[in-house]
Amino acid sequence: MSTNITSIKSHRDFLSGPALRTRKRVFDLGEHCYSGAPGLCWSTNYWIKRIDKGASWELYATLEEAPRQRVYSGTFSPTELRQYFDEVGFYMDEQDWRDYGLGYTADVNDVSGLRIDIVEGI
Repeated sequence: MSTNITSIKSHRDFLSGPALRTRKRVFDLGEHCYSGAPGLCWSTNYWIKRIDKGASWELYATLEEAPRQRVYSGTFSPTELRQYFDEVGFYMDEQDWRDYGLGYTADVNDVSGLRIDIVEGI
């Protein structure tokens, strides 16, 4: 069996670093609509700004009354920002989050030293 195996440590979707990301610092994430109840809905537009080389992020959103004006909503760590968007139900593909530098990374477990018992005759 000839299988081409790519190490997750070297796969481009799971690497992070400034060389893989754009130099762009402000990203327009687009409009998001909320619905609390019938007749009670609103929309907002989100922008995120990378500061300190991605160590922290500023979040900006619009108000319903002023759809073109950005309002500062706080500074977050990458994990806190992703948790915020998960809580409000803002969905984007994981590849888009990775392109911004906010993608979840995989945990790599080294299993080479573990002993595996194989039971034959089951």
